[in-house]
Order: sequence, then structure tokens, then C-alpha cells
Amino acid sequence: MSNTEVLNSNATNGKAIASLTLGILSIVIPSFAFSILGIVSIAMPIAVLAASVIGIIFSRKAKKEIVETNEGGRRLATLGLYFSVAAIVIQIIIALDLLIISKFTII
Repeated sequence: MSNTEVLNSNATNGKAIASLTLGILSIVIPSFAFSILGIVSIAMPIAVLAASVIGIIFSRKAKKEIVETNEGGRRLATLGLYFSVAAIVIQIIIALDLLIISKFTII
């Protein structure tokens, strides 16, 4: 067994870490921006959706690389996928809620 094989078996896949980071940020940043900074903008859902989609892509690529290289990080990639999908679902629920509220609001 060579040194590179030993390092690969103990190393954590970088895309798995990136996927988890993007997934968590996709959920945390909108809450932080709204509750603490009071920022409400159309750019926020777009940024969240972009980060979530990139997190999903990194998760899928990380899982493929982990199988090929025997690296660690499978659970990180899975959690990144879950957080990214949850952020997208939350954004859809918020958009539908705003649509329903605006439909019944009398101006």
C-alpha cells in the first residue's frame, strides 16, 4: 500500500465539505439577514437557490468521488444534500406564503 492510498483512505472529500457548508449557509444566512439585519430583498431567494443547487451538485459529485477514491465524507455529502434540498423547500414555502398573502391583502 503506497502513501497516497493511506492518505486517501483517511482524507475527507473536499466537495463533501463544500456541500455541507453550502447547505448550512443556505438555511442560516436568510434567517440571519432577515432577523438581525432586517434585509428583505429579491436577491436573497436567488442567492439561496443558487447556493442550494451548487450544494446539491457538489454532494452528487462528492459521493461519486468517494466511491472511486475510498475517501471519507459520505455522511457529510448526504447531510449537504439534505440541507440544500431543505433550503429549496423552505424558499418554495415562503414564496407560496407570500403569494397567498398578497392575493388576499386589500390595498
